[in-house]
Amino acid sequence: MTRLPRLALGLAAAATLLAPAAASAKRVSVPRRPQVKVVGFSTFVRVGIPQIQARPGRTLTACYDGYNGQREVNVVWQGFGIPKGTKMGIAFWGGPSDLGTGTETSDADAMKPGSGGFRWTHKKAQKVQVPYGYTFAGGPYGPPSIDGVWTVKILIAGRVVVRKQVTIACA
Repeated sequence: MTRLPRLALGLAAAATLLAPAAASAKRVSVPRRPQVKVVGFSTFVRVGIPQIQARPGRTLTACYDGYNGQREVNVVWQGFGIPKGTKMGIAFWGGPSDLGTGTETSDADAMKPGSGGFRWTHKKAQKVQVPYGYTFAGGPYGPPSIDGVWTVKILIAGRVVVRKQVTIACA
């Protein structure tokens, strides 16, 4: 045998061995419509994805106090099958009236950049978890109260696709 047929035979054998591996590789099935869900709520610091403390519709009772009495309220949500560049918006409100976060943001305001509006920057086939929330500084009398009902709504192209609540009752 000459060198060229041996090389061709070797390539054919390699292709035969690799074919089952390539065939068994998972292909991501992208949904036809965008999927958005609220994974949960947290009072942990928003470094990366914070640990979930309560699922939507439940009560969060063990609040985390940050340095110098700082408190946070975060929602962790997940997006999948959203085309890159899609206009989205998020609004998060609730808690005691003295925090200034007690009123619902209109859908039009939630879609504006700077007040919750943004463009999706990930590929359609990429499933992404994102935290969103507020940080409240501690005062001379300790950490601020964040007790109450908190609501989040997420919009795609101006339409509300998910709306969830959690009750926070810090001990």
